[in-house]
Amino acid sequence: MSENYASLRQADQQLSFGSDDQKLKQHYLADIWLMIAQQAMESPDTGPLQDHDELIRDVAIFLTHHAHESVEMRDVAHRFGMTPVQLIRRFKNSYGVNPLQYLTTFRVKQACRLLLTTEWTLDVIAGRCGYETGFYLSRVFGKTMGMSPSEFRKQNRY
Repeated sequence: MSENYASLRQADQQLSFGSDDQKLKQHYLADIWLMIAQQAMESPDTGPLQDHDELIRDVAIFLTHHAHESVEMRDVAHRFGMTPVQLIRRFKNSYGVNPLQYLTTFRVKQACRLLLTTEWTLDVIAGRCGYETGFYLSRVFGKTMGMSPSEFRKQNRY
């Protein structure tokens, strides 16, 4: 990544504003963006902040294993013998986010991976990521990533 960044800086200093030069700069920038996106998808930022709450770790494992399904937090709380308020409070203490944010982050990362590695439609990807429609996934994805799924796919695939 540092090589791409150095090449981008060198290209910026040496190249003119011609269309071929701009394409080269865009190529370097796209490479850097793709590496950042891949690192973000692989990063363990959904890991626990504290390891001592084993029950909440089990909740997180449950959420990741059932992310492709419709998940109701009150049902998850009941399954693990807690009230929804207890679940949210304990989960946030352990992971720094509430369970729904955790689940959304996991689902969006999964959607990113599928957008980059498949030719599936947004509706198919939505179903694989636990959303009922591609439209709803698109809304959540846009809020989370700052761009639409189609923009993400276009910018990060060759």
